Amino acid sequence: MDGSGSAGFVHCERGTIESDLSPFLKEMVDEQRELQMKVGKALDVLRSDYPYF
Repeated sequence: MDGSGSAGFVHCERGTIESDLSPFLKEMVDEQRELQMKVGKALDVLRSDYPYF
């Protein structure tokens, strides 16, 4: 381990380009982002439909 604590994991901040990731990891990152967008949209709908819930 190099002391950074990353243990071989790739950490990508929002807005960065993951050009060095394998196609498999790129697909996983894309799927995770898509899921986050869907959850965010669902929460927005719930907040507008049930503002005091």
